[in-house]
Amino acid sequence: MSAAPLASHGITLELRLLPGDLDLDERRLLAVARLEEAADRYSGRSAIVDLPPAMVDGTFVRAVKLKGVGWTDTDGAFRPPSGDSYFAGGPTRWLHVDYDDEGRMLPEPAEDRPWGALLLDRARNEDAMLARVRAAGLPAPAPLGCGRFERLRFAGRPTGFVVIGLADPDDRRAGRDVLARETATPPEPAAEAGFVAWFTGLTRSVAALQRRVHAAGFTGGGPHLGNFSATGAKVTLHDLDALEQPAALGITGARLLGRRLRDYYVLAASVGRRAYEPRWRAHRAALLRAVGEGYFGAGAAPDLDRMQPFDHLRFWSQLQREGSLFDLPEPLLDLMLRALAADQDVR
Repeated sequence: MSAAPLASHGITLELRLLPGDLDLDERRLLAVARLEEAADRYSGRSAIVDLPPAMVDGTFVRAVKLKGVGWTDTDGAFRPPSGDSYFAGGPTRWLHVDYDDEGRMLPEPAEDRPWGALLLDRARNEDAMLARVRAAGLPAPAPLGCGRFERLRFAGRPTGFVVIGLADPDDRRAGRDVLARETATPPEPAAEAGFVAWFTGLTRSVAALQRRVHAAGFTGGGPHLGNFSATGAKVTLHDLDALEQPAALGITGARLLGRRLRDYYVLAASVGRRAYEPRWRAHRAALLRAVGEGYFGAGAAPDLDRMQPFDHLRFWSQLQREGSLFDLPEPLLDLMLRALAADQDVR
């Protein structure tokens, strides 16, 4: 489908596939374009359209997700997210952490961005990164293109959305699965032991996929449990709008090590938030160790045995010390250095 007919509707679509290829009614995409100002009502950050199952680039697509476009069932129209925190100022502040060539930590405020919506460059990056990680053999949804809101801007910058083909119409994520299972687990020893066994298994699988992401030459994206989905033994990546390829940016040495450590700690912290709930404190060592076991493999057991559970989370206290040198648990630093060297040797 050409983008030209949509220009007068206030949106530009950059689609790789024709809607007809997915039996997607063009009018449903045009509905996104009809609203040229922010909506007063919205639900969530994405609209999902169910489709007759279709094979797209090796993925059995059952739904199309418009990430960055809200949906209301009041009038059945697609709408971009709205509200003061979205487009009218008061931008959310995020913390970005980098490292210089000598390994000094450089915490600083990240760019302003809307909560729930996408800056156009983020939308385009996710569209491109979905294609690249899939080309690298990593499991991710199918990229179908991206679109731009012509008249909606955040802090003076254009906003947009990503069109993604989903194998799971519900777009379930591991973080929600953990919370749902935890809530459904009765306060009884056998049931709680079963939940912990399932959670540690999930964590190992997610961490193993994160290692594959790094080994393929990608970092970033804030890889917490909400950025993965799990169906049986299969784990899939999601939310790649902040993913980057350090080699293409000239990032090597201590800066590359810092990026990988940052990703590792973000993932460990998302597991740790559950591990530090009163109900699971007795299992925190097993839950946090599962991150290391999944990421570094079975051979890392002796090094992981030298660590305390909290060592996985010490990164956050270091963020308060701008310009500090690496001050990390030595076993973890050694493990990451060896993993980085091994992955570079393979490439």
